[in-house]
Amino acid sequence: AVDAVFTTERPYGVKTIEDYFEAIEKTLEEYAVCISQMITIPGLTCFDWGNFKTMMKDAGDAYLAIGYGEGAYRAKSAIDNTVDRLHRSGHDINKAQRIIVFIIYKRINTHKMRNELEALDDFMNKYDDQVEIKWGLLTDETLGEKTKVEIIGCEKAMLRK
Repeated sequence: AVDAVFTTERPYGVKTIEDYFEAIEKTLEEYAVCISQMITIPGLTCFDWGNFKTMMKDAGDAYLAIGYGEGAYRAKSAIDNTVDRLHRSGHDINKAQRIIVFIIYKRINTHKMRNELEALDDFMNKYDDQVEIKWGLLTDETLGEKTKVEIIGCEKAMLRK
């Protein structure tokens, strides 16, 4: 028995079975890094293993996507990219009952930070009070001018005892 099962998008453009498994391995590695960052790296706003475990408890199918954005509205672009990746892999974030969303960015000035937070706020305001959303902000100086967004969605939220 498990609390949640993560699915990954099917690799496209691979020519050999070895390339297929290499692409799957790379994706799983990226997912493992994503989840470990969410629960171990202190950020401006972050949650711990207990929060993560609570969100995933009895979640059923869970899906994760990672996207990037650049430019003046890089957080919005990254969110849109991530949601698009979810849709391309057959998942509809609008059906999620629980959502974890992280914005990871290089330290920036206050004006640019406002854009990042507005994009996160716009994303979260699309959902009603029945959807449980946890979010976090992390800094990563290696990203340069890019912003990275990680979204985990769970379509089934069973009643907690």
